[in-house]
Amino acid sequence: MPIAPRSSFPLAVALLLALAAPLPSGARAQDAEPSREARAEARERFERALELYDEGLLDQALVEFRRAYEVAPAPQVLFNLGQVYASLGRAVESVDAFEQYLREMPSLAPDRRAAVEAELRRQRARIAFLEITATPADAIVWIDGIEVGPASSVAAPGSTMRVTAGTVLVELRAPGHEAFREIVRIAGGLTARVEATLERTAILRGRIRVTSRTAGQRVTIDGRDVGTTPLPDSIEVDPGRHTIVAARDGYAAIQRTVDVATAEQEDVDLTMSVRQIDPTVAARVRLRTPMTPSRITVDGEEVEVADELLLPAGRHVIELHVADRRVVRETLDLRAGTYQTLTPELAWADLEQRLQRQRVAERNAWIVALSGGGLLLASAVITGALLGSRAEYIEQTEGCESSCGISDYATWHQREGGWWAVVGVGGVAGAVVSLVGGGLLLGAGNQRQVMESATMRASLGVGSVQIEGTF
Repeated sequence: MPIAPRSSFPLAVALLLALAAPLPSGARAQDAEPSREARAEARERFERALELYDEGLLDQALVEFRRAYEVAPAPQVLFNLGQVYASLGRAVESVDAFEQYLREMPSLAPDRRAAVEAELRRQRARIAFLEITATPADAIVWIDGIEVGPASSVAAPGSTMRVTAGTVLVELRAPGHEAFREIVRIAGGLTARVEATLERTAILRGRIRVTSRTAGQRVTIDGRDVGTTPLPDSIEVDPGRHTIVAARDGYAAIQRTVDVATAEQEDVDLTMSVRQIDPTVAARVRLRTPMTPSRITVDGEEVEVADELLLPAGRHVIELHVADRRVVRETLDLRAGTYQTLTPELAWADLEQRLQRQRVAERNAWIVALSGGGLLLASAVITGALLGSRAEYIEQTEGCESSCGISDYATWHQREGGWWAVVGVGGVAGAVVSLVGGGLLLGAGNQRQVMESATMRASLGVGSVQIEGTF
């Protein structure tokens, strides 16, 4: 039933009259009545489609008819669409158009209905069926160069799709896979089966490297579980956009979206904040330090300096920064709803220098103390010698009556008096120097005292840390 200029003229006139007035309820394809401008456009396109069909330009005529029906649905256009599809050898679309035409024209004249139904029988006889099994199932099906949809919906297992009988080009395409092509020759009314397995294309993939200072996070990429932080290696992914999600009990989940290029690596930081936690699954850490820390970090994140920290359950690395002391680093495993008291061991930041100064001060103190002791020892030796000399002189003078003159005694007494002066000065100096040396020794202390001057020794008890030493 090809459309000819003369035979289609009455139809064209009927359409123009139909579009000039409101459509009857049975002829409406949409709820809303077309506007005056839409009906005018539909008339113009319908006229153009008739001309193109008469010139044998079927594809162009098809486009104009379809546009006319879109802007102002009218059953007459469906009839002509069925004719154009039939002329193009597209039996499936022709049957659909004619069937819809009959549904929308329930009061069609008997002879007209009979002619349309006869054409329907001819077109139905030219329809064959395809049953497609595809891997992957979401591969897109193309028939004779026209996309018809995913295989999982248009040709699901146990169902078939309609095609025009004859030689059919079946194609399936999926991202990251080689296209599948098969030519199927099938007679009308029969069913052909196609099994399509698409091979993955050899492409250079990208990588995502996940970093995080928060241990124990469960990481997924596009819904696929890839492990728990810290991840030992980067993850290989296809080029394109990917969604990374990290979750850990007690924390708010983190989601990141990255675009990965071919053969490139994207770094994604998933560190969670201890400030964004769920208090119902948190633990408390009490800090007992002899000096208030100037800075506190938890898992590398700086937090407010306080005597008590509220942290998510799990493992955490806590760092305390105290003036002039070494940074204290403690790893704690916390259970939800518990308390833990931390009394850290502090050490001087310049401990080696302090120990060196203590050793030098102790050595100098010993030198001073020993010097004073030497003076006292020398004074004692001289004193002993003087006492011995006096005893000897007295012994000699006891038997001397006339031979021992006054001048001899004066000379001896003068010499002895000088030595006693030396003994007095040496003794006093030795005593003073010894006292100074002793004081220096006490002031120098020892290495243990140097270390303990900045340290509190502690031992871990059940649920807390107990003090054993002093500060």
